Amino acid sequence: MSELNPFLETERLYLEKLSLKHCHNYYLNWLHDQDVNQFLETGHIPNDLNQLQEFIKSINANEVFLAIHTKNDNKHIGNIRIHAINTKHGLAEYGIMIGDKESWGNGYAKEATVGLLQHCFLKLNIRKVTLGVVADNLSALKLYESIGFVKEGTLVNHCFYNGTYMNIIRMALFQTDWLNEK
Repeated sequence: MSELNPFLETERLYLEKLSLKHCHNYYLNWLHDQDVNQFLETGHIPNDLNQLQEFIKSINANEVFLAIHTKNDNKHIGNIRIHAINTKHGLAEYGIMIGDKESWGNGYAKEATVGLLQHCFLKLNIRKVTLGVVADNLSALKLYESIGFVKEGTLVNHCFYNGTYMNIIRMALFQTDWLNEK
């Protein structure tokens, strides 16, 4: 399997390439659930399964876009990705969505993120992973800080969420810091 389409396994999860087998109403419903997507930059949200299939088919081969499954019941609970990979500068951008609200608060986002970061730093030799998070998304900020991401700056009134412009906090995690911590 290509390093850009890994199969990763953690204690409670497995992550596999997002594919058409993941195209189901359950996934589509996440994208239309205000609680799930209130802080996500989903862009054009697929309105039906055909549009969701087209979205999945359009995923760039040069990114790591994985479906997150729980091992105990093989349930697809969300997606995680590394994209905008720049091999010249050793950079990549991170994103995650836990769409299954019953899975919230169980540490799955952290577990999946740690697994994917291991892959980025040890297999893909990425030196810096970055992300953007809405300043009001306190649970995400807490998660990222607990993993080791540090704030690099704030984009003021940058994106429109919930009827208002909000700040975006830019965060980063360096390979050297990750390896020193592990």
